[in-house]
Amino acid sequence: MPTNEDIYLEKIQSRHNKESTLAAALVWRISNGSPKTDVSIDRIIEIFISSGLKSSVNKTRLIKSLRKEHGILSGTKKDHFRCSLALLDDLEDRFSVDEEHSKPKISYSFLEKGTFPESRAYLIRMCDQINGTYQYEFYDGCAVLMRRLMESLLIETFEAKGEANLIKNNDGTYMMLSGIISSLGPSSIRLARGIDKVIQNIKKVGDNAAHGRTHTTKKNDINDLKIDYRKLISELKSQAQIS
Repeated sequence: MPTNEDIYLEKIQSRHNKESTLAAALVWRISNGSPKTDVSIDRIIEIFISSGLKSSVNKTRLIKSLRKEHGILSGTKKDHFRCSLALLDDLEDRFSVDEEHSKPKISYSFLEKGTFPESRAYLIRMCDQINGTYQYEFYDGCAVLMRRLMESLLIETFEAKGEANLIKNNDGTYMMLSGIISSLGPSSIRLARGIDKVIQNIKKVGDNAAHGRTHTTKKNDINDLKIDYRKLISELKSQAQIS
């Protein structure tokens, strides 16, 4: 019975027929686009043969040619490969065969693409979504996500300072954003001048977007916050020791 990889390989052949490019597609597919997951050349060859694409493969030649494929890097182990973090979007554009679930093209005009390190995947996803909602003019969603990212970074900051207990309820859960902000006062966290006002402004716009029954966030509401928001994210990243 064909495996998921066999089925994928059959589909991607309609676009690519070069052996090394098909191997690159399998690296992307098997790793689920993760730049931290290695895929062995033996696994790729196994799929080539099980799918009926090849009856045999010159392993040495394939390794050499796969190293030249755009967006594919050598892995941490011998004869293993992984996806390049910087070129994940390019790889998805080339190798995705599921149009319904393909990732929309995002222009990083709000927050820079490399704002967060790959070790903080959930922060990267929020950064992607903030840029995407701004680009496609979903401003209510953008405002809510801006608030959410700020809240996450505030929590990261308290944790980095060893003061997470200041923002936890009696049952161990984290407080609502208003409680987290109020806890900045008794904490050892010292933010740059004016950042406290930016925090309140982001909270206000995000609250209105999330809870205002008849409120609609406008582009200018977001644009008025863009510069200060970038300063805020930079400040919180520094305080939380995220680099």
